Formats: sequence, C-alpha cells, structure tokens
Amino acid sequence: MRDRPAARAGTGTTLLVAALLVVPTAWTLVRSLSGASWLVGSATSTVVNAAVWIVGVTLGTVVVAGFLTWLLAPLRRRAWLTSLLLVPAASTLATVAVVWRATFAFRPDGRGQVGLVNEVLTTVGLSPVAWLTQEPLVNTVVLATSLVWVLAGPATALLLARLDQGAGGPTRRSPHDLVVELRPTGALVAVVAAVVAARSFDLVWVATSGSFGTHVPATRAVDLSLVASQPGRGAALASLVVVISLALGAVGWWVLGRRGGPHAGAGTGRRGRHRRRSRDATGDRRDGLRTAAAWVVVVLALLPVVGLVLDAARPAEDVASSGWWTWPTSPDLDPTSLQAALDPDVGGMWPAVLDSLLVAVPATALALAAGLLIGRGMEVRGGADDRRRRTALVALVLLPAVAVVLPVARLAADVDVTAVRLGLVWLVLAALTSPIVALLDVRSRPARRAPGDVVALAAVPFVVAWSDLLVGGTVLGGTEATVRPVTLQLAELVSRRGEELHLVAAAGVVAALVPVVVVLSTWRRLLDVATRTPDAQSEVTA
Repeated sequence: MRDRPAARAGTGTTLLVAALLVVPTAWTLVRSLSGASWLVGSATSTVVNAAVWIVGVTLGTVVVAGFLTWLLAPLRRRAWLTSLLLVPAASTLATVAVVWRATFAFRPDGRGQVGLVNEVLTTVGLSPVAWLTQEPLVNTVVLATSLVWVLAGPATALLLARLDQGAGGPTRRSPHDLVVELRPTGALVAVVAAVVAARSFDLVWVATSGSFGTHVPATRAVDLSLVASQPGRGAALASLVVVISLALGAVGWWVLGRRGGPHAGAGTGRRGRHRRRSRDATGDRRDGLRTAAAWVVVVLALLPVVGLVLDAARPAEDVASSGWWTWPTSPDLDPTSLQAALDPDVGGMWPAVLDSLLVAVPATALALAAGLLIGRGMEVRGGADDRRRRTALVALVLLPAVAVVLPVARLAADVDVTAVRLGLVWLVLAALTSPIVALLDVRSRPARRAPGDVVALAAVPFVVAWSDLLVGGTVLGGTEATVRPVTLQLAELVSRRGEELHLVAAAGVVAALVPVVVVLSTWRRLLDVATRTPDAQSEVTA
C-alpha cells in the first residue's frame, strides 16, 4: 500500500515527460506534410550529407574504439588513459567545432600555416587544402571525423567495462576473441553512434553554419523554419531525423534483444574480477612496449586539445602568425586572451558562464527529480510490463531535439518574454534527459544504493544542459537572446570574430572547462551504474 503513491507519481511523471516530447514532435510531423514534396525533390545534398555522417561516424567509431580497446585491455592501470580519451567528449560540441576549425585551418601556399593538418602537408611538400570549404563531401567528411573523435572515448570506456565483466577479465586477447566477446556491446556502440550522427547540429552550426554544402538535416531544419520562414520544409527535415532515429533505435533494440543485451554473459562479481585481475595482470606489468604505444596514441589524440589550450594562452600576435607547435621555440604565455574572452564587453564569456548555470542547474534538478520518480515507479510496479516500460523510455530518448524544439521556439518567439523562454528551455531539456536518468536509475537500484550514484546520475542532464546549443539557441532567441549560455555566445563569437584565433580559442576553453571537470570526476561511477549487473548490485555497499 505504501508503494502506491510512488507508482502513481512515477506514472504521472512519465506521462508528463511523454507529453512534453510527443506533442511537439507530433506537431512537427503534421507540419511536415506541407514540405514532403520539397524534401523528396530538392533536399538531396542534405540527405546525402546525413548518410555520410551516419555511415562514416558509425564505422569510424566502432573501428577506432575497437582498436583502442584492444590496445588498452591488457594494461593494468588504464584508467588514466581512459580519462584522457574522454576529454573530447566532455568538452561541448561547440568547443569541438572550434578545435576542428583550428586543426584544419587553411592559409594559401607560401604563408605560415596555423592549422596542424596543413602544416603537416606543407612540411612533406604538398599544397595546403581548404578542408572546411572543399566541396563536394570533403568538408562533410572532415566534420564527421570530429564526431568520431568525440565518441571514441566513451565507446572505448564502455567496451573496456564489458571486458572487465566478462569471463576472461582484463587479459590480453587476440583481435578475433575481442570481436566475438564484444559483439553485443559493439552493436550498442554502433547504434548510439549512428543515432548521434543523424541528430548532429552543434558541430556543423558552429564550424560552418551549414555553408559550403555542409548542411545536415537538423541545421537545415532550423535554418528553414526559424530563419528562412519556411516551417513546412524545416519540419519535413526534422521529421526525417525522427524517422531515422526511431528506425536505428528499433534495429538496435531488436539486435540487442536477440543477443540478450549489451552485457550478455557478464556478471562475475567484483571480488572474483579483482582476484583475476591480480593474477592475469602480472605479466602485463612488464609489457612496456604496449604501454608506451598506448600513451603515444592517446597523446596524439589529444594534440588538438593541447593546441586549443596553447592558443588560448599564447600572445595574440603569435597565434595569428604561427601554429601552436612553435610554442617551445618561443615559450611566451599571456593571459590577455582569456581576460578578453571573459570580458563582458569583448568576448562576453563570463556573463555566459553565469547564464549557463542559470539554464543548467534548474534543468538538472527537474530532470533528476523526474527521472528518479519514473525509476522508482518502475521499480515498484515491476512485473511483466517492465520491458514495455523500458521500451517506451528508450523511444522517448530517441526522439530528436530538433523535432521537439521547432514548435517550442515558435511559441517562445510569439510570447517573447525572457522568463517564459527560460522556463521552456528548462522543461525541454529536462524532458529530453529525464528518460535517460530513469533508465540508469532503474539499473542502479540495488538493495542499498552507493552514495555516488545520484551525483553521477545528475551529471548526465547537467552536462547535456551546459553543452546544449540547439534548444537554448533557438528557444532563447538566437543572436537577440537576453540569456546567452556559453555555447550560444561561443557560436556568435565564431560567426563574428572567427579570424581572431586567440579570442575564439580562449572562449572555447572557457566553455569546455566546467563539463570537463564534471565528466572526469564522475565518469567511473556513471559507467559502473550503466554496466552494473545483478550480481554486482548485490555487492554495492552504502
């Protein structure tokens, strides 16, 4: 009897979250009917770009994460390396776009290159390439590789966690054995990568604004609906993202269901794994060659981040005339760029940090409360309908933000009251992230929950809200917004002052600092929650 209120609260919260997501999505689907014929006949380049993103990012993420997993699996102390690989994913995607713009920056032959890729080309005697303006498809492929760079770290962490739960523990394996053991989890990684690629927005919007043939469905939908005043066409593209996301999710759900889930066969308990780790890792301690190779690969992967930080700290004239790799020959540091980025009258990032907190903290509180209520309700009800409820939550997670945000942004524009705009952003962000919290919460509910679980769960909506550009950028009013989170401010800086590399780099560092700290301090607990098995749950202590 005492559980009935919890069950009712969980059901009511689920229905409310579903309404906040499904009603705007349904409006978008209905509105898309007026633009369906245009989508079939005139959106070929955008659809082709979407296919390139989905196929390229999926294959790239699986291959790179698989290689990193094989490289790191035998290493006994690999947590530091895994943490470093998570830095790109912890940064906002707007910051990643800034990093990619700098890495692939172009200057005509004969001038000093400031982009690492073109510096390598000119060093070996080749001509520099204007990567981000090179059509067709070259610039799209270059932008898609940035998402592979972002997703490879979390995918590797998930695959390594699966190996720790397997019967072999963290021992050396052949590539064939790895493929066999990680096939179900690899399928999950592939589906997640494909869904994220299909919904890409921030990277393209900040890096190119969709120019030079780089539009993907989400960026083109926002441009048509909110800039070009063609809501039917924009809704048609947003509906395409809905169809792709749900189709990919259905395929993944079917594959994982047939194989028994991403962690099928796992569940040996922490104590048994600890004893195996002590025995099997004895020989690996002397494997200095593999350890050195792993460090080399991780350092190479982080070079773009190192470049961003150095460009933010070097004198402005040095950044304008030479690449960051020349810093050892002229090791000057100057805080002027960071000060300018934070200055409200120059870069505007300090007020943006405060505005991001204004957006992220309430959205996180709402998402966490809703997710915990939904999770508690599912735990109380249990029974044969548990799989059906989980399927419904997964379907809500798959609904793309662009389909939800288009009608909400138009409503916000009609009302045009800052408090209303801000409240709508809180509700949309909470609705988008609370199903994720609920799914993780159900998995992390042993008899006695670990103290850090709730903090780890809160990190998910907080990082999403802090890093968001699509919801905040459209609902808050874009360039005319009164409340300007860091991603929106950074996007405008790139648009207006993109040639001032030192200022943009400093702003990118400021935008990424908070989520990087949050992710690096919570990722182990969050991964434990996400991969916890029933046997492991019973060993969690308060």
